[in-house]
Amino acid sequence: MTTTLRRRTWGVLATAMAATLLLPAVAAQAAGTSAGHKPATGSTHQPKPKHPTPKPHPKPHPHPKPHPNPPPLGGSEASADVSATLPLTTRDEIVGDFLGKGYDQRMRVEDTNLLTFDSPAKGGSPVRTTPTDLRPIPDGGILRQLLNTVSTIYPWADDAAKNQFLTFHLNSVYLAKNKQNVFIAGTKGSIAGSSGGNAYHNYLYQVAPDGSCATSSCAQGVVDLPSAYQVNDPYNARAITTTSLAAGYVGTHPYLAVGLSDGGVQIYDVSGPQPRLTAIYQGMATGDGAQTLPTAMAWDPAGSGLLAIGVMEKGSIGYFVNVNADGTVQPVDHRWTATGGAGLEPTPLSAAFVQGPNGPVVAFGMTDGTVKLANPAVTSAAAVSTGSTVNGVIAINPVPRIDGTSGPDDLAVALQSASGDPNTGGGQLLRWDGTSNPMTALPLTVDASSGDPDTLLPDHNSFRGWFPGFKEGRFSIRNMSGEPVTVSLHARSQAGYGCWYAPSWADAPAFPAQAVTVAAGQSSPTYTFGAYTAGTDGGCASTDSTGVWRGYLTVTPVNHPSDARLVELLLDRKLTLDTGSQAGGAVTVFAEPSSNAAGAPSTSFGTWSLNVGTGDTTRFAIPPTVVGTRLTAPSVDPTIPDSGQADDPHRPVYRFDVSGARSIGSIAAGQAETRIPAMTAQGSTDNGGHWQDLGQLMPVTQPTVSGGIVTLGQSSFFWQSDFGQPVLTDVRVSFGGTTSSPVHLAGLAAPPTNGGPNAVDVDAMNLTPALGGVAATPRANGVDQAPLNLLLQPTDNNGGVIRNDDPRYQLVYYRSSPSNELITGLYTPGDYQDYVSVGPWAGAYPNDGLEAAATTGPVHRYLVTTSGLSQTVVAVLNNSGTPSGIYATELKVQGSTATITASGTASGGLTLNGCPAGSCSLTAPTPTSPSLFQAGDRTAGPVSGLLFEANAVTSSSILPLEFKPTISHVLASSPLDIANDQARLSQTALFWPTDKIDAALATSGQLVRVTDIAVENQ
Repeated sequence: MTTTLRRRTWGVLATAMAATLLLPAVAAQAAGTSAGHKPATGSTHQPKPKHPTPKPHPKPHPHPKPHPNPPPLGGSEASADVSATLPLTTRDEIVGDFLGKGYDQRMRVEDTNLLTFDSPAKGGSPVRTTPTDLRPIPDGGILRQLLNTVSTIYPWADDAAKNQFLTFHLNSVYLAKNKQNVFIAGTKGSIAGSSGGNAYHNYLYQVAPDGSCATSSCAQGVVDLPSAYQVNDPYNARAITTTSLAAGYVGTHPYLAVGLSDGGVQIYDVSGPQPRLTAIYQGMATGDGAQTLPTAMAWDPAGSGLLAIGVMEKGSIGYFVNVNADGTVQPVDHRWTATGGAGLEPTPLSAAFVQGPNGPVVAFGMTDGTVKLANPAVTSAAAVSTGSTVNGVIAINPVPRIDGTSGPDDLAVALQSASGDPNTGGGQLLRWDGTSNPMTALPLTVDASSGDPDTLLPDHNSFRGWFPGFKEGRFSIRNMSGEPVTVSLHARSQAGYGCWYAPSWADAPAFPAQAVTVAAGQSSPTYTFGAYTAGTDGGCASTDSTGVWRGYLTVTPVNHPSDARLVELLLDRKLTLDTGSQAGGAVTVFAEPSSNAAGAPSTSFGTWSLNVGTGDTTRFAIPPTVVGTRLTAPSVDPTIPDSGQADDPHRPVYRFDVSGARSIGSIAAGQAETRIPAMTAQGSTDNGGHWQDLGQLMPVTQPTVSGGIVTLGQSSFFWQSDFGQPVLTDVRVSFGGTTSSPVHLAGLAAPPTNGGPNAVDVDAMNLTPALGGVAATPRANGVDQAPLNLLLQPTDNNGGVIRNDDPRYQLVYYRSSPSNELITGLYTPGDYQDYVSVGPWAGAYPNDGLEAAATTGPVHRYLVTTSGLSQTVVAVLNNSGTPSGIYATELKVQGSTATITASGTASGGLTLNGCPAGSCSLTAPTPTSPSLFQAGDRTAGPVSGLLFEANAVTSSSILPLEFKPTISHVLASSPLDIANDQARLSQTALFWPTDKIDAALATSGQLVRVTDIAVENQ
């Protein structure tokens, strides 16, 4: 998805009248001066320097060595994000963030006002209107008063020049800008040669950079430019107007070039409030008095002082001049061999620098619809390469390549298609491969009727909306919940898949390929988001669903991942971020704009926060009730000391039955899953003065839910003090910060010796798998139970058994063999994977495991384990009052760790496989009777997981979703109907037939996450 973008100095989008600027990086060359003829009249507000007579051109001065190519994206430095910039689309406008909005606006003089227009994405209407007292020279010329005769004079010398003036709107008020100021060049008055109030003047203003001033009364500096050529000549007089304007830097020093219809190019130092004339370049003079008009200028953005000048004249139409650090012009220029001829066709209308493979070249946009590349370091240079468009090229904007290819910047060109109207025209994107091959036009949109790629945008507004080929923003994930979440991004760059383009920029990284974890109440780092505006085939500009800009997020609560939420991110053409279709669990995600950090760069979309809520609420706990039972009889001879044997009656064995623990606030509306931490058994050896943890307890019996309150099922654990260690006096159970009432062990009655005087003596005991076989084989998850038959046999055993309501069944406890350690039923730190327990409570999965019919015999006990290793358990009954108890035959335990896999389709039936019987038994959870599963592990310890519903959701494996013309494709979620151990979609129509789904299913105490399941057979 990530596209490599060559890092490039960005900022100069130079045309005939303006340049957007970066800090220069190259010092000026040695001083020198070039000269030409002066206009007949005109003055500035400071003395003019003297200019020597033109001299023959010496050998060209070598151009400064080009900078080495910068590292590509993902290297040590990333590019600056330029997506908030606008292109120049006319010769007399400038672009920039004049109002501090965080994105570009454009500025142009129309009628009597300096207008600042908002971005097209924001409507494109004027957001600031500032009156100006400057006007373009009228197309009908001005009056010239000579003695008592009044006549009309024009800024052009002949009909050929007049045609270009009127066709391409050369009579205009021109603008330029640098980082400190805006410059305005226009005229006042209508009578040349007059000293009255209506005298014609050609002015240059230096004003504030925000467009708040456009008159002489508020300007920082005013220059009265030359206004007439040979004003006293009755036949050859011409009005002088500005025909191009460009701002640039020599080193770090700002200069302004003013192109005049007569008189050449004036260079001004604009480092202070008042522009100061430093040089006049007239090297384009032909020597025969022919008019030579600078119609296109651009400064080298590297700050070398190189100035490119396109000229409307019969001779050479391209010049390259070096301006020194002090603003003087070196007496050397290089020329382009192209000529205008008698018809002044073609004439340069725009200019810009492009970094070529061997140094900078200059692109000239021509009246004949071509773009010509010329090498400024070569005397009498021929065109390096030519590109063809459909109309006159009135603005050139270099833009970095964003399709992963290497090579010079592309050229985004604005066109003029209507004579006399620079606002009418489209735009194209030309690519130069760095050789003499012709430039090629790249797709910018698709034809509405055929759907084929189209290289021409129809108007300037759509051209501005496309520029510079991508739109970028910044976003962070704000976790508003009380639990951690993980966030993953799914996106592709192709049309039909969202057109996503969000590489790392200098100020922010791309979203990581791996999921990002955001802690409770915290925000993630800021990442990039964005989209191609056209893409490699123009499809991202399509107006149907295939051109929609989008990406997808998966937001997963760490504590209940079945509630993961899929979220469609919509990047609107109006440059807003919103959420579209969503599917999945009870997670809320919404977007809202946030403020840019101080010093953060401007971006197209701005900065956004994606706010996540998981429904997690403050939890309260009600502690359980704990009932203790002493299982062993007292010693028949108290005078005999503790033998240290496992069943010595001096260290009684106890069972504690735990019930009624409740969790309040653990379920939000619509929540699919919750997790409840285990309870903790605690003991005291000093009558409750101090407590120590004995281990964790997780019930495996069915929980119930009512009114959002989860009541855990019953559970039991056993305890016996170790030989030689302090004896417990009290036991309690803590849960969620609360504790049960303590059980005072001294108050627990001992069972009667050997069952009492009327009891039938027990001779033997059997503990066997209730489902047959030689071993108990539950799934090794600590929840799935293996039912066991516990049989007490009388002394006069004639094949009979002691009745199953005999109280001595309740006195049986269990030990591991051969260690003879008591099986407590508690999880202890570090031993999660070795856990085994036997208890009296039938749990949520009492007959899972072999899933076969039970054999004859009473089922009294249920075994769980987390281990897949072979184990041996033995049941013990010791009510004899001596260290000798009755031991049952050893029971083999072999927990199942077989992998569970899924098969089938979501519509035809989904089955889980890998259980002993083949297909696994599926539970059908409900909000009041959830499916219980083991949500813990050896790191977290035991955790009760509850699944409240079985849902299918669009699989993250097919994200981003594919869109086809006029066909909507949305994220979807549907309940699964569970019957006959199969799960089926209840709402198949919500999905495309080619879609895939993810789901969570519960079987045998295990939550199985099935992914990438086809909706239908393909």
